[in-house]
This record gives sequence, C-alpha cells and structure tokens, in this order.
Amino acid sequence: MEKINLSLSNLITKSARVVVRHYQREVAAFGITPSQAGVVYILSIIGPSTQVEIAKRLHLEKTNVNAMVRKLERAGFIRIEKHGSDARKSVVALTKKGGTLAEELVAVDEKVGRIYLGMAGSGANAKVIRSFLEKIVFDDHDDRDE
Repeated sequence: MEKINLSLSNLITKSARVVVRHYQREVAAFGITPSQAGVVYILSIIGPSTQVEIAKRLHLEKTNVNAMVRKLERAGFIRIEKHGSDARKSVVALTKKGGTLAEELVAVDEKVGRIYLGMAGSGANAKVIRSFLEKIVFDDHDDRDE
C-alpha cells in the first residue's frame, strides 16, 4: 500500500483497526469477539467486578458491556452473582470454562503482541511504543480540550 502522510491521530486509529482485525481472526476460533475477549481478560486480571468497572477498564459504554456479559453468560464463560454488600448490585465473575478461555487468550495476546511490537525494530523502541500506548490508555484524556 502506498505510504501517505497521515496525522498522528489518524495513524493511531488506523493501526488500532489493523490490530483489531488481526485479533478478531485469532479469537474467532473461540466463538467470541475482541471486545468479549477483553471482558474475559479483564476479569481474569481483576477478578469479579461490576459491569461499570469493566466498562471503565475497557473504555466502553456500560450498555455495550451489558450485551457482551449476557452473551458470555449464555456461552458459559461468566456468571452473574449478587454483590456481597449491596443487594441492588451484581458482579460478573469467570466460570471455570471462562478461566480456561482466559488462559488461552493470554497466548493469543502474546502472539499478536509479538507480531506488532516486533515491527518496532528493537527492544528499546518496543519499550517506547508500549509506554506511549499505556499513556493513551491509562491517562485520563476524555476531558481534555486540546
């Protein structure tokens, strides 16, 4: 493909789409979408959580998370339980099947990550890229007018 001069935000958006398409092909074997894989992966890291917390961590709308949770529950990967201290709330937790899936997703994440970080050319470049992406994901940019 011909290289054209794109803005940084355009490059980030387009590169995210490329990686997501690749990841989508990888997780399709499990009958899930990349976003659903994100829910499973996050739960494997942080443990049982509310849908609001999952939505925050994945930078998704709660309504989207709710739909994903329902599909993952029907597939047997997660279960919805009552919150221990607040009967009005519920928490989402992995089932044994979901835990197994989470382990398999680690291998998928590592495979896809190796491909794209391998393009960095060196370990030092990969560290810079990772640091840059972590700033985008973990720093709060939603309220900035820049």
